[in-house]
Amino acid sequence: MQGLSLSPTLLVSALVLLVGALTCRSLLLRLLRRTRWIFLSLIVMFLWMTPGVMLPGLWGSLGLTEEGALAAAEHCARLAAVIGLVALLLDRLDHSRIIAGLYVLMAPLEWLGIQRQRIALRLMLTLDYAADDRVRHWQDWFADHAPESRPGELTLVLPRFQWLDGLVLAALATALAAYGWLAS
Repeated sequence: MQGLSLSPTLLVSALVLLVGALTCRSLLLRLLRRTRWIFLSLIVMFLWMTPGVMLPGLWGSLGLTEEGALAAAEHCARLAAVIGLVALLLDRLDHSRIIAGLYVLMAPLEWLGIQRQRIALRLMLTLDYAADDRVRHWQDWFADHAPESRPGELTLVLPRFQWLDGLVLAALATALAAYGWLAS
């Protein structure tokens, strides 16, 4: 037990999952249940495919290593933290606000020739289709009847830049600069 220490990844994941469980429990559990096969794939991949010191007893005879167990735990914790953050985001914001945030964050990508308007429109159409109650099962996608077209228009309402936004951006830039300075 002396060699074991909790990595920052496990601590952050535990904190995110705790906050998610307290604020949006049902959504978090639903997202975790939907990703159970990804978790299982990560566990199998890292447990059996990471070289290292074999675990004692039966586990070692099955080919499981200490390094694989630690890598599986860390990667599963990272995925759980991301899922917890997504649950918090989906619980607090509606689709239009999420897309507006992504649209604003993609502004620097226009320097590379990426058209953020097209990405935002495709994401809006995808989320609109996913929220449609008429499609309940995957077999409905292959039905003989054509889906009804719904005329309408999609609008993206962008919030105004406020002083708090500038403060958050300055704090993030400072944190990134401090991380870069400490890492070097």
